[in-house]
Amino acid sequence: MKKLKRVCSILPFLLLSPSIFAQPKNIKIATEEWKGYTNKDGTGLYFEIVNEIYRSTSIKLEIIFVPWARATKLVDDKQRDVLFGSYNNLPGYLYPDYPLNTELSAVIFHKDTIPNWKGVKDLEGKKIAWVRGYDYHNYIESKLEWSEVKSTKQGLDMLLKGRVDVYMDSLETLQKTIKSRNLDITKYEIKIGLEKNTYARFSNTKKSKQLIEIYNRNVKKMLKSGKLKEMYKKWNHRFPKF
Repeated sequence: MKKLKRVCSILPFLLLSPSIFAQPKNIKIATEEWKGYTNKDGTGLYFEIVNEIYRSTSIKLEIIFVPWARATKLVDDKQRDVLFGSYNNLPGYLYPDYPLNTELSAVIFHKDTIPNWKGVKDLEGKKIAWVRGYDYHNYIESKLEWSEVKSTKQGLDMLLKGRVDVYMDSLETLQKTIKSRNLDITKYEIKIGLEKNTYARFSNTKKSKQLIEIYNRNVKKMLKSGKLKEMYKKWNHRFPKF
């Protein structure tokens, strides 16, 4: 009888405990294809990290590849749980404690446009473009005349044709695109505009809170064991600044 009373007394607390809620069956990911990070075949640094995070659970990855702006809309509408490559200061979302990357965002411009680059303040009054949804204007204090493009390729084309003064993108994407297209940029400068950690951005749901709890717990273990650093080394990517 005493045992029964003891069980009955703790049952309400167990029912209220998040840890005993049914575990999510999946994690729905929306992402662009970023070579070496989120490859179309399911390989890449970010996929390997997330697979390892949830490997000890029954949670399955469900991945769709869409443009960045579409990914943000799907997470906004709670049709997808998470996207990659977001700053963690946007309200209305949930973020894990640990970054996925320390991203260098770069600007490219003709040498005559900004002869003596001193920093992002030099972008004041310039026509600048970036990929739709990147929203760099939220992180640059200068007053910008900005526009959005569908892709890095389109942004570079606009720059080379003189339709914008500056194009902004992640340094890595910029360099890869220039190299793959064999573009002559001898008359142009590439400078670092921003250096910020980027994160997995989760929709604001109870499911996401459960996913993030597992995420934080297992990334902490991976950091301690050195496994996380090995993954970055394997894919030849810089280790984030934690």
